[in-house]
Amino acid sequence: MKAGWKTTEFWGRMIATIVGLGVGGGAIQPEVGKKITDAADSILPVVQVVIDGLIQLAGMVGAIVLQYQQGKERSALKAIEAKKPAG
Repeated sequence: MKAGWKTTEFWGRMIATIVGLGVGGGAIQPEVGKKITDAADSILPVVQVVIDGLIQLAGMVGAIVLQYQQGKERSALKAIEAKKPAG
């Protein structure tokens, strides 16, 4: 289960709350507030999918880098062992 701040529901409510405070305080016109909230509801799921994809991509790249490093270290260790005299 994801942490609360990583969900689209959290960010949707956060934006709605901020816009509501702006409308209530008179800083944002109600019509503009509705447009902002509607846009956020449409955009947030897409942004979440993109972020999740980037996180997965970073994990895959990290795994590839670790495998490469392990291969290099293992090759170096085998080379050292091959140079040791038998006995």
